[in-house]
Amino acid sequence: MTYKDMNDHTSTPTSVIFSAPSVTTYPDHQPAYRIYTIDGNYPGSTYSVIDYEVWFFNLTLNNANPNNPVWQQMYPSILKEYGMNSAIPSEWSNLIDRMIKDNTLFEKYRTFHYRRNQYDGLGHCSQTCKNNLLCTLRQFHHSQGKLCPDLQNNSTQKEPLMYSPSRLEFRRKVYEYRMKKRDSENCPL
Repeated sequence: MTYKDMNDHTSTPTSVIFSAPSVTTYPDHQPAYRIYTIDGNYPGSTYSVIDYEVWFFNLTLNNANPNNPVWQQMYPSILKEYGMNSAIPSEWSNLIDRMIKDNTLFEKYRTFHYRRNQYDGLGHCSQTCKNNLLCTLRQFHHSQGKLCPDLQNNSTQKEPLMYSPSRLEFRRKVYEYRMKKRDSENCPL
């Protein structure tokens, strides 16, 4: 986010930095890509982002079944997923404010951010972890925590490292997943 006053998150939000995910594998993020819907190619177009969808590649599941790799849609519309009216800066700023108060919404965001869940290595996020991630969303590289006076301990720690299971724990989780998949169509993976 950027704001009219670069040191005050209560000033008017002026732009959103859309940083798309990577298909490169990282220890704490599943590979993913976005498909953007852009307002454009007509007289008077704003060429702004209207919406986007996200697809991801679950390494755990695809490594368990390497002969049938599958990309999964994480969500078809960011606006619908977070209850936003549009992709304008004020809506994104409001989403951050809503996540400060709503832990369920924040956990949804965090799960989507890492493209992982508790069954796939996403560990607990403390209040400091939450504040750090929300502050990262609110500030651009230039503000160094000045946009986060309402978030305690906002810039002193990095995001927590992802939990990395041992080989035995990994095998156990894959087995548990396979059993849940057989037991229920509502498996969270």
